[in-house]
Parts: sequence; structure tokens; C-alpha cells
Amino acid sequence: MDRVDAGTGETITFAVPDDILYGPDICVGFLDADRLFYLKDRESWKQEEENESEFEIYRLSDGELENPETEGEVDWRNMVFNIGGYDTIPVRYPE
Repeated sequence: MDRVDAGTGETITFAVPDDILYGPDICVGFLDADRLFYLKDRESWKQEEENESEFEIYRLSDGELENPETEGEVDWRNMVFNIGGYDTIPVRYPE
């Protein structure tokens, strides 16, 4: 995956695991320049009674998964994923 700085045009290439960018329904968003937010279980978004999907946060700089705190009092943010141009799914993640 290439990250291009919009101001300078500088390009940095990162290796991203196949399971993040796999299949027709890729659900990935940037939280910031270093962190990718993605749905771990792409099937869970299809279950209407299931209001939360499993997600992970992947850090490009070191290739590690971030394990955000989701217990107790947590400030949540929202993101909407476009699923292949035919559907959308709202997701929330800890700030």
C-alpha cells in the first residue's frame, strides 16, 4: 500500500497483510496517516440484529495491531464504509 503526502507528493510504501485488503468487500479506512481501521469479520455487518462488528486497527509504521480499550467509559467515533459501491455500513470505533 502506498501513502502519498498530499502536500509534498512524497510516497511511502507499506506492506499490508492480505487479510486486510482481501475480497470484494474491502472495509478499510484511515484513522490518521499511520493507522488503518478495518472490519475483521466482514460477514458481521450483514447481520442486522448485530449492531457491532469486529474491527482491528493496524499501524502501518510498525506492522502491529493496536488493541484499543473498549471496556468501561470510552469515547466513540463513527465512520461509514462503502461496500463495493452498492451498500454502506456505519461502524464505530474508540477514539
